[in-house]
Amino acid sequence: MIRRAPLLLIATLFARSAFASPLDLLVPDILKADQAPPELSVTIIGYQYGWRYAYPNTETDGAGECRVEGALVLPLGKRVHLSITADDIIHEWRVPALDLKADAIPGLLNLVAFSPAATGTFKGGATSLSGDGYGKMAFDLTVIEPDAYAAWAKGISQSCTAP
Repeated sequence: MIRRAPLLLIATLFARSAFASPLDLLVPDILKADQAPPELSVTIIGYQYGWRYAYPNTETDGAGECRVEGALVLPLGKRVHLSITADDIIHEWRVPALDLKADAIPGLLNLVAFSPAATGTFKGGATSLSGDGYGKMAFDLTVIEPDAYAAWAKGISQSCTAP
């Protein structure tokens, strides 16, 4: 019976991996539980010394993008995916009041998924020292009502590119 134990273990592991994707083996179920599709996806690009936001172009049904600097504006109650990256060096993007934090790493997208639950302006910034202009990495994340967000998104259309 002792000789069969390793064989049984190998057969069990083979069967488990044969019927599961590699991602299923690496990602715990708790992390896969909240995979609802986003109602809004925004790309956040960190650079020395600031943040750029790329929103989908609402004038072309999401094709192309609208690049905005300054405050990040999001609609209340909508499922949002923030894809965070950097142009130059590693930055750390953080909004303490909303418990949001991710590293902005060149060549890598880090995903933050959440649904804003309250309107208001929340202070954020980089938490990793990135040089003399580090203090300029502060930003506001503003959550507004969906109707106000639709009007705001229409107003930024001059900064949008077509596909």
